[in-house]
Amino acid sequence: MIGKNMLWGIKAVFNEDTDLEVNDPKMKTLILAYLGYSKDVYPYPFKISYSWEEEIEEDGYPIRLPFLCRTFLDHWDENKNILQEKMFVKFIDFGKTSGGDTSYFRRRHNQQIYKIKKELEEKGYDLTKVLFIPLYGRIEENIGKFISLFYFRKLGYLTTVLTPFTGVKEPDVTCWKTPLLRKLREFGIVENGATLYELSMLRVFGKIKDDVKDSDNENRSIVIEVESDQPSSGVVQLLGYSLYGKGPYPSNVKEGYVEGGNYDKGFICAPFYKHENRVGVLSFDEIGLFFKDCPRNFSIPQKKVKSIREMDNLIKMVLLTNLTVDEILELIPIKSKTFFQVLNEISKLEEDKLIEKIKEVMKK
Repeated sequence: MIGKNMLWGIKAVFNEDTDLEVNDPKMKTLILAYLGYSKDVYPYPFKISYSWEEEIEEDGYPIRLPFLCRTFLDHWDENKNILQEKMFVKFIDFGKTSGGDTSYFRRRHNQQIYKIKKELEEKGYDLTKVLFIPLYGRIEENIGKFISLFYFRKLGYLTTVLTPFTGVKEPDVTCWKTPLLRKLREFGIVENGATLYELSMLRVFGKIKDDVKDSDNENRSIVIEVESDQPSSGVVQLLGYSLYGKGPYPSNVKEGYVEGGNYDKGFICAPFYKHENRVGVLSFDEIGLFFKDCPRNFSIPQKKVKSIREMDNLIKMVLLTNLTVDEILELIPIKSKTFFQVLNEISKLEEDKLIEKIKEVMKK
C-alpha cells in the first residue's frame, strides 16, 4: 500500500525494534484514529463516531453533529507539537488467547510488553513515540478496517467507519461517491478520495491531494465487513439469511447489510481469503493485496438515494469542524437565538456557501 501511494509519510522498517516509521502528522493522526490508539503516545482518542441530535431531523433520521465533541482543530490547537513528532509502530503478536486462564494470558502479555519496552528504552527509543499494535495469533480486524479505508479511498471514495441511519445495523466500513464529494473536487478541495476524518483537517493541512483523480460522476455506495479468521461469518452478515442460502448462521444475523438496498456492492475483507463468489473480496497476505469485484448490484434506488443524502449531510457537518464558532455564526441568520435554532440553521446551510468559507480558511 505504501508503494502504491495509498499511504504516505510512512517508511517500512521491519527490523527487530520497530515495523513502521511515521513522519507525516496527518498520517500519524489517521493511524491513531483508525488503526490503534494509546494514551502513552497521545493524550486523547480521536472521535470518528459522532453524536447526533434527534430533534434535528432530515427525512426522518437524526443528524450527527461532530462539532459537539473534540474536533481535530481542538487536537491541533492543544497538541500539535505531539502530532508533529515522528512516531514508530510496532506490531506485537501475543499468540492465541482463546480458552484457558485469562489471568495467565494477561500476566504473560504484561511480561512480554514490559520486556519489549525495556529493550527499546535501552536502545534509546522514547516510548511516548512508539505505538504498539497487539496481535493475538492472527491479523486483527482493525488492520483489515485500515486497509479497507485506504484501499477504497484510492479508488475515489469517501470512506468511513460510520453507517447511515437509513442502513441495516452497523457494518465495519462504508464507502461513498456522492454529489457533495464531487462538488468538493470541483472546488479544488479534494482531488480523489478521502477518509471522512480527513475532511476535518482541511484548515490545518489544506487540499486532500492524490496522484490520481477520480472522474466518476455516478453516486455509489459500498459496504465492507472485516473478519480476522472466519470470512464465511462476514459473508453471512453481508448477505443475511435470504441471500446466503443454507446455514449454519451466526445467531445474531437476520437481515444482511446489503438486503436493505442501501449499498450497490458488498465486500468481505479478510487475510488469506480469495475464494468467494457471492460478494466482492479484498484480501491481503505476505505478497500483497488481492481484489475481486462484487458480482452484482444490491441497491434499491429509493433506499440508496436516502443514504446518499444522509451521507452528504454528514460530510457537511464534518466540514463545519474546520471553522471556529464565530465563523459558523457568520454563516447563519442573525435571528437565531437559542442553541436549537442555531443547530437547526446549521443543518440547513447551503453547501456552496460552506465550501467557500472552507476554502477561505483552509491552508493553501
